Amino acid sequence: VCLLALLLFASGIAPVAAQQAGDQTVRVVGTVRDQQNSISLPGIPVEVVGTTQIVYTDVDGRYVVNLPPGAHELKVSMEGYQDRRVTVNVARGDTPTVDIAIQMTGFAEQVTVTGQLLDAETSSAEAQLGVRKHAQVITDNVGSQEMKENGDTDAAGAMQRVTGLSVVDNQYVYVRGLGERYSNTTLAGSILPTTEPDKKVVPLDMFPTALIDSVQVAKSYSPDKSAEFAGGLVQIMPIRFPNRPVVDLSYGLDFFSTATGNTILLSPLGSRDWLGYDNGARALPGSFPSGKLVRRGIFTPDVGYSPSELTEFGRQLENAWTPASSSGLPGQSWSAVLGNYFGKFGVVASARHSYKEQFVEEDRRFCRIASGQNLEAISDYKMQYGTQKAQLGVVANFAYQFTPGNRLAFENFYSHTGRDEGRYFEGPNTENNQYYRNDRVQFIEEGLISNSLVGEHFVKNVANSLLDWRVTFGRATRDEPDLRETLYQSPLPFTGTGAFLLADESQSGFRMFNELNDDTLDVGGNWSLFSAAGGKPTQYKFGVSYIERSRDFQSRRFRFIPTTAGTGGAVVGPDGRPLNLSQTPEALFVSQNIG
Repeated sequence: VCLLALLLFASGIAPVAAQQAGDQTVRVVGTVRDQQNSISLPGIPVEVVGTTQIVYTDVDGRYVVNLPPGAHELKVSMEGYQDRRVTVNVARGDTPTVDIAIQMTGFAEQVTVTGQLLDAETSSAEAQLGVRKHAQVITDNVGSQEMKENGDTDAAGAMQRVTGLSVVDNQYVYVRGLGERYSNTTLAGSILPTTEPDKKVVPLDMFPTALIDSVQVAKSYSPDKSAEFAGGLVQIMPIRFPNRPVVDLSYGLDFFSTATGNTILLSPLGSRDWLGYDNGARALPGSFPSGKLVRRGIFTPDVGYSPSELTEFGRQLENAWTPASSSGLPGQSWSAVLGNYFGKFGVVASARHSYKEQFVEEDRRFCRIASGQNLEAISDYKMQYGTQKAQLGVVANFAYQFTPGNRLAFENFYSHTGRDEGRYFEGPNTENNQYYRNDRVQFIEEGLISNSLVGEHFVKNVANSLLDWRVTFGRATRDEPDLRETLYQSPLPFTGTGAFLLADESQSGFRMFNELNDDTLDVGGNWSLFSAAGGKPTQYKFGVSYIERSRDFQSRRFRFIPTTAGTGGAVVGPDGRPLNLSQTPEALFVSQNIG
């Protein structure tokens, strides 16, 4: 439970007055759209009435005009549409946004107000409501401003507030009751790789709200979107280029009633775990062979490794098995957003880092259906989890506007998460007639990077057509170095005084190293034609898409197996002397006992 969240926030919008003109003009921005279906209109002339100043909307339908303080009239005209005039009153220091909707001549009897003076960013709830209202498919969405107001730190938390969606394990989206495998995820329209070895879904907790503009969930199909889903298509939109210079800085602290200041279990931490990166201490020793470890046999003397070689391999593994007790630290986070246009060159960059420690206690009971259709408990475990999670995210987008109708952009997204976990449980298992105690330490490092080259070109002379294309390379990585687990047991009935001995089970004395690389190449292009024939705005869209995906997953598992002296004999060490299996793992798995 989060008792207190302290947030220090500082933001600034750089002066909008053009410094080169001696602070005598004000920068006015806006978007020209079709009033009926909210389609943005590129290549539209925006005229300052009474002057010779005319600017044209870019490929997103946006325009920028510098005006001196005072009252001005803007005129927007396009063939097939009614001319629109908007009065704008600007004063020095204002940051006005004037969005203009124009109406087709076929609906002349419905002439209404055509301009709106506002400053609604695309990530605001107001803007997202407009997107949902004009969507051509069944869509739900939420903007990053609303996420921040609700205290959501990532997209997974935000999706819990969307109608018809549920989030499982704080990561995976279930749409309309369908499992995560029936959903898909895109970033800026491109398919994403996943960090999950047995799932195709992308964990949404890897997307901090500071790095995204909005999250939209399409629940029905559209010809220009990926159809590789049955439940829903989660569309993540990264932060957009701002209309004006922006600087946004924030810092926060979090306190958790169950963890902060209390003694909690954690994996023995490395020097860089607070950043989310392993320092290499958990990696397999360099002398370990890359292939499978096989014991050399009598009939295969040239295959595998000798007992002495296998012994040496086992002795090289670090002898640390038990979660460490530590005093929980408060969580903290910081973020920064910078964006501006420098002539025809635009840049927006955002970075966020967060760190938190949490602790959970729970009772977990497994049951079976006994005689009479009654539930019978076969195990009743008391679980304790201590986790330390660090996350780093970066967005860096660059764009160059050659002309109002031609733009080239290089878009980059990076997210990295590191999670330590110390786990302990104990309790009876009546099916095995044992009382168990289990320790496990685990570190998982996940990364996601996406690089895109995007082009947009408006061709007015070819039926007002718009050509957009993209080339995106994405890579997801998951590294799970050296999961360690031990299991001790005592026969039932357990009186509280019996000795616990190391169990000869598959999850006892166990080490595991997993590594995943998932790469995607997404190439696509669209040709859109805009027509006002018949008095109705119509957009025709043709496109192609090519997706290539490759995945490599490697898992290496090792286990220390107790050696007995004869059938039913005691467990002995390499020197033949009996071992005390009630010792702690660190005392039991010393070098002299491995062989």
